Amino acid sequence: MKNYNEVYRELQPKVLGFLVKFTNGDIELAEDLTSITMEKVLFNLEKYDESKSKMSTWAINIAKNVAIDNTRKRRLKTASIHDYVDDQGNETLQATSSVTPYSEMVSKQIGHGIELALSKLPMNYKDIADLYFKKELSYEEISDELQKPLGTIKASIHRARQLLQESLKSVKL
Repeated sequence: MKNYNEVYRELQPKVLGFLVKFTNGDIELAEDLTSITMEKVLFNLEKYDESKSKMSTWAINIAKNVAIDNTRKRRLKTASIHDYVDDQGNETLQATSSVTPYSEMVSKQIGHGIELALSKLPMNYKDIADLYFKKELSYEEISDELQKPLGTIKASIHRARQLLQESLKSVKL
């Protein structure tokens, strides 16, 4: 059996290539999904059965599932224009605010929970997370600003995301 580094070096380019095609050329999304996929591949390496398929086929199948899950999560609800405009082009519905005191309170609680989770990150992740999540800088912009390699930035953001998810599991509404 190959070690983790060998597996990563062999499979990462194939997975990334597949995901770039799957995401219609969205490199940043493909890189994020590749990171998630490779983590799953390495974590589940002992479950791989070479008698069933090649390792690259197995990894691409994991990548496909990761990408499909991501697509489902990102799917937006859409409405027809006919829901809002009649045949003559007149508005049929008035815009209404769905903000209630309760929803505003819940939103503030969630925001406070996220801020608290960000503040509790270890310092080496906190700076990068602030640039990525709050200032919405790209990986490349963060790499330039902090003078750190792009791979380090990607890995740090991925780890910060995991730490935030763990921290936010305890937030009760």
